[in-house]
Amino acid sequence: MKQVLGILVAFAILLMASPAAARKPSIAILGLEVIDDGTTLDAKTTQFAEALTEALRQRARTGTGPFALAPGSDKNLIEMKLLSNCESEANACMAAIGAELAADRLLYGKVEKRANGYQVSLKLLNVETRAAER
Repeated sequence: MKQVLGILVAFAILLMASPAAARKPSIAILGLEVIDDGTTLDAKTTQFAEALTEALRQRARTGTGPFALAPGSDKNLIEMKLLSNCESEANACMAAIGAELAADRLLYGKVEKRANGYQVSLKLLNVETRAAER
């Protein structure tokens, strides 16, 4: 009986320790910015950007990828740049936004409508090192 109890205690300790050891880095995925091509912004481009943003966030929520979605990080890029007084997307300023959202990584970018479709540009930023990652 003592042996079984000892094994169960050891197993419980391993179970409690493994989530901390296997913690995935958190990621905040900001809503993609729609870039105006000189014409008016159309609803279709905005809907595409919103759908792509939600798909990226949903992927992070599944838990099967390399990152876990940071709680409360469903913010828009433009909104966060305004609130943080970021005039550009300089790494230092974007890293400060990521830190404010308590995220290890920050994913942000833009969608531009082109004649033959859309061009999507994404950037993955390591918040701690303030460096872009591949």
